[in-house]
This record gives sequence, structure tokens and C-alpha cells, in this order.
Amino acid sequence: MKPDTIIVSGRCLVDGTASGKLLHADIGLSFWGGVDPETGIVIDRRHPLHGICLTGAIVAVPSGRGSCSASGIMLELLKAGTAPAGLVFCEEEQILTLAVIAADEVFGTSIPVVQLGRQDFARVGTLEHAMIQGGRVGGLDAFHPEKGTTGLRQELDPREPDPIAVALTEADRAMLDG
Repeated sequence: MKPDTIIVSGRCLVDGTASGKLLHADIGLSFWGGVDPETGIVIDRRHPLHGICLTGAIVAVPSGRGSCSASGIMLELLKAGTAPAGLVFCEEEQILTLAVIAADEVFGTSIPVVQLGRQDFARVGTLEHAMIQGGRVGGLDAFHPEKGTTGLRQELDPREPDPIAVALTEADRAMLDG
């Protein structure tokens, strides 16, 4: 199977659709002190993505690293227009996800955020370009088979419940209601 036909489903943390060059690393990224919010360039010299611009890319890292100040950097990236197009994690990532949600509320700008299982995260890492649509992540051909390979594109039956919809608990609903 060609990598560009991969499509996997995960947990949709922030809904949305985005596509771009995939930047994948197997270690978490500290946004505070690790990413320049003015340029979107990774400045952490010890990170595999050092020197690479995250702007407009799908960034797949296991998680963020560091403290809650990383959310401030993500907010700055989103406000400045230097943020990634989307984020893909394989570990729980609340700090960066919260920043994306806050940016949507405060600035009206957002990016999709998805959490995948470890195996699916590794599979996605083989892609050169990726697309996020809701809780699904995959190669462009998987989402647009009419432009190439038919791949694993899966049409969802609108009469069936969405298999990747986020199930909210009563506590989740109460928190969203303030």
C-alpha cells in the first residue's frame, strides 16, 4: 500500500479540515522556548525539527513538552498567522489543545487537532503531505481518490452515527456551558 493512501481515525480534539506538508517527529515539542512565534520556526536545537518552519504544515509530534506557557506561544502563533495548519498527537495533549480552543473563542481562528493511537501515529509519519478532516488523518489521495489512487477512502453513511464523534460526559457538557 502506498503511503499516500493511508487514512486513520482518531479522537477529534478540535474539529476542522486542513492539509499541508507533514512534519513528523517521535519526540514531543516544547513550544515555549522551542518555537519562535513570530516566524513559526523551531528554535529548539535538540529537537529533530530544529530550523524547520511549522507555518501551514501538519505537525505530528507525540505531545507538547513543558509547562502551560506553551499555550501562550500557540496563541501567539495563531494570532500572528504563523501557526501550523493542524496538530496530530498520540498522547494526551491538553495545553496546546486548550490554546487552540481559546484562540477560536478570542481571535476567531482555529486549527484542527487530532489524537491518534501509537500505531496510527507511526503510520501517518510515513506521509509527505497529510490532510486532517474531523478526527481522520491521512494522505491526500486517501481523501481525494479522484485525483489519483483510490486508497482507503471511506464514505460515511449520513444515516449512521459518526464513528469518530467525540462522546461528551455530563462533566464535559457542564464545563462547556461555563
